[in-house]
Formats: sequence, C-alpha cells, structure tokens
Amino acid sequence: MSEAETLKTRHVRSANSWRQWLPLKGLHLGLRAQRWQRKRVEPSLEQARASLDKLGEKRFNALPGLSYRAEKIDHLNLEWMTPHSGPVNKVIFYLHGGGYCLGSIQAYRPMMSRVAYSSQRQLCAVDYRLAPEYPYPAGLDDALQVYRVLLERFGAESIVVMGDSAGGGLSLALLLRVMQQKLEQPAGLVLLSPWTDLTLQSPSLYSHAKRDPLFSLSEFSEVISGYVQENDPSNSLISPVFGDFIGFPPTFIQVGTEEILIDDSLRLVKALNRDQVVGELEIWQGMSHVWQFYAPLLEASCQAIDHIATFTKSKI
Repeated sequence: MSEAETLKTRHVRSANSWRQWLPLKGLHLGLRAQRWQRKRVEPSLEQARASLDKLGEKRFNALPGLSYRAEKIDHLNLEWMTPHSGPVNKVIFYLHGGGYCLGSIQAYRPMMSRVAYSSQRQLCAVDYRLAPEYPYPAGLDDALQVYRVLLERFGAESIVVMGDSAGGGLSLALLLRVMQQKLEQPAGLVLLSPWTDLTLQSPSLYSHAKRDPLFSLSEFSEVISGYVQENDPSNSLISPVFGDFIGFPPTFIQVGTEEILIDDSLRLVKALNRDQVVGELEIWQGMSHVWQFYAPLLEASCQAIDHIATFTKSKI
C-alpha cells in the first residue's frame, strides 16, 4: 500500500454564505480580543482554570436523550454521557485539551455532550491530573489507568479514543504506551487539532503567527516547562510526532487552516503514512484551533462533529 492510499487528505470549506461567515469572523475577533487581554493582564493559572470552567458551565445545556453519570476510580473523577437509544457496549474515551495545565470535564462538557449525542455512543471523560502540580507522566498514567478499565469492561474492539489539542497529543501518547505494554489497540482514534510536538519545530508556529486568532508562540513556553519539567521534550510520549505508529488503529484528524499548530497535524500525517496507518485528515478552511468547541454557535462546528460521528459509528 502506498503512502497516498493510507491516510487520505480532504479539504473542507464550510463558510459558504454570509450567514456562516459572519459568526466565524465575530468569533475570531472575540478570540483575538481575549488573547490581547491575556497578554495585558496575565491571569494566574488558577484564574485561567476557573475562567475556562465557568465558560463550560455557562454554555452547557443538557441535551435531550442524553444522561450523565459520575464515577470515581481511585483518585480520578470520570463522567459518562450516555445516549438513551445508543448501544451500551461501545464507548468513546475522551481526553480534553487545555495545554496539559487547563481544562476539565466541566469546561468541555458542552462539546463532549454533542459528540456523544451525534455519535449515539456513550462517552467517558476523565479529569486527569494537570501540570505543573502533576507534570509528565501523571496525566498519561491516569489515561492509561482508565483505558485499562475500559478494556476490561468493553474490549478494545468497542473503544474509540478521542482528544483535542493537548488531549490529542495525550491520546497519541496513550496508544504509544498501550503498544509498549502490549495491550490491545482501540478500534479507532480521533484527533482534533492535536498538539504533537512540544519541541516547537513546526514551521506554522511562525508562518501562521498572525493568522491564528487564539494563540501566540510566546504562550507555549511556560506551559511546556510546567508539563515537561526535567524530561526530554523530544520523548515520543511527550511529543508523539516522533513516535513509531506501526500497528495504530484507523485514525481521523481534523485541523483548521488558521491555527499555528496546523503543521503538528500535517507532520503527524506524514509519520502515520510512513507507518501505513489508515484513516483521513480533514483540513477545514478558515477554522481556528478546536473550532468544534463552539458548537452550536458555528455551523462549521456542528458539521465537524457530524463528521466525527460518522467516523466513530463506522468503527464501533
């Protein structure tokens, strides 16, 4: 099988009318204003975490036909989002983003709920430990612990692992660790704007600096130092773009053209093709980092989640 046949690339243009274009431009203006405010005020880590959690709480509306259940496994808080009419023997294991130092079930509940609802598959989310209080490999250890539980309950053939941004990188690291420990790989992997290189070698970090409405390169240094600390950032369990992916499950990736991390996805796809991993990369025109987070505000966010659901249902 040639590289061109393993992981295919598709370009998606969603903002085809002014009704779709105006909300997108409004969102990007708002994100740029928030970035400027962060630079001016420099909120503490505690303030940033609280702000993201508050945003998730404000945006959350329980979807009809979806139930929510909390579970505790040792020190870990889990939440199950279960469609009333979906199969109970299949599960999405979701790892949220937030640069390894932010994020929570509460912050990402609105988006995760829509993924579960659109897929009609139950979703299991975990509040893994965050840096800098708990640097690498704490979050990865937590993800592996939950994955082992899901393996026992459902079997690998009934699991899709999914993550966005740093959670996408953590999802890749999890499956690399799964491979090291000779555990079964899940049926599929979904990555939304994954952060795959903490050595910051991707050219788009510089070429897209003015295009990205959400991030600036200067914001990454403190985040990386808090997570990596004394470890080598080129370790594939920290920067999975450097990993060996032979034996990985079918993989579905979405990334936006406006984000400085776009090359983290493109470089990952080259590595996946090298190792003959099957799947698809979707490059969404005009979209910023993890735009799926803004459903239902953006029609493109809802469309992207529908594509995620189609892939997920084809695997479990």
